[in-house]
Amino acid sequence: MSGHLRGMTVSISRTQLCVFGVWLWLLCCPGVFGTAGADGNDGAETNDALRSNIVFWINDALQGEIEPISNSSPKQILTRLRDGVILCRLINKLSVVDGKSKVTYIKKVSSPVAALVNINNFLAGTKKYGLDQEYQFLAKLLWQMNFEKAQPIFNCLHHLGLLANSKGFVPLYTDELTSWAA
Repeated sequence: MSGHLRGMTVSISRTQLCVFGVWLWLLCCPGVFGTAGADGNDGAETNDALRSNIVFWINDALQGEIEPISNSSPKQILTRLRDGVILCRLINKLSVVDGKSKVTYIKKVSSPVAALVNINNFLAGTKKYGLDQEYQFLAKLLWQMNFEKAQPIFNCLHHLGLLANSKGFVPLYTDELTSWAA
C-alpha cells in the first residue's frame, strides 16, 4: 500500500499495517492479556462499574417496556441482549427523542438469523443516531456470547449512553468512570 503524506510517498506493507494495528490496539486496551495497568488495577472493577451503569441505564430508559435486567454479570446482560430486541427498543427510544426514524425489528426471535438481523438493525440505528463507527461491534460477538470478547459490546453501549447524554436524553446515563478520572 502506498499513500501521500505531506508531499512524500509513503509505502507500507500489509504486514506492517497489521503489526501497527495490533500495537495500537494493545496500547489502547491495557489489561487485555491479563497484565495489570501501571496502577496495578487489572480493570475488573472498572468493567463491573461499566456494566452496572449500562444495566441501570437500560432498565431506567426502558422501564415498563421490558422485564428489567436483574444483575450486571456479563452472562446475564448478554443473555438478555442476545436476540437484539432490547437493543432495538433502546435505539428506537433514543431515535424518537432525537427526531430520527425507528429501526425495524423482529419481536419474537426464533432463530439466530432473526437475532442477527435485530442486532444489525440496532447497529445501523446507532450509526444513524451519530455513534462513531469505532464504537460498533460485530453482531456475531453478541450472538456467540463469548464473555472474554464481550468488551466491545459494553463499550458500544457505554458510548451510546454518553452520546445520548450529549443530546439531552433522559434518563441520563451515569458515567461514573469519567467522573472518577476528573
